[in-house]
Amino acid sequence: SRTAVDAAAAAEAEIVEIDGVLIGRTDGRMAATLAAELKRPVALLDWSREGAPAYAFSVSEPSAASAAAALAKARGRQAVIIEDRPGLLVARTLAQLANSAADAVRDGVASPDDIDRALIAGANYPVGPLAWAAGFGHGALVRLLDNIAAETGEEMYRPSQVLRRLAAMEDRA
Repeated sequence: SRTAVDAAAAAEAEIVEIDGVLIGRTDGRMAATLAAELKRPVALLDWSREGAPAYAFSVSEPSAASAAAALAKARGRQAVIIEDRPGLLVARTLAQLANSAADAVRDGVASPDDIDRALIAGANYPVGPLAWAAGFGHGALVRLLDNIAAETGEEMYRPSQVLRRLAAMEDRA
């Protein structure tokens, strides 16, 4: 088993194991869903901006919280345990915002740059939703939204065709 210090650098991009608990970034599925599939305790990391003082995790069982706390401590952050829900909190919110922004571009409401500038200037977002989507990765965003839609049964989480095209372009590049 890897130690928290060894795993800390890889935790935001990979699934790592700490004390028998699998820890990784949310892909839209719930920790309980992944734990049942993998037959192991799971802790999922919500999206967070660089320099945030805490990581938010959902856990498949209470025992996974200590592994999540060890990882956060190794990264100089605190661990906050949140309710296990599809896409968690921040990733789900940002994904849906980017999805809606992509639909607005498709519908000719505004250009991508105008939408990003509007959210930065009007809502004080640190980055626009379409720029965030590009940084997150369009393919990862489509998978996140597809998994949230599958977990919730809500069509509103189905990825925009614009995002699907951008993801396909990333795959070809």
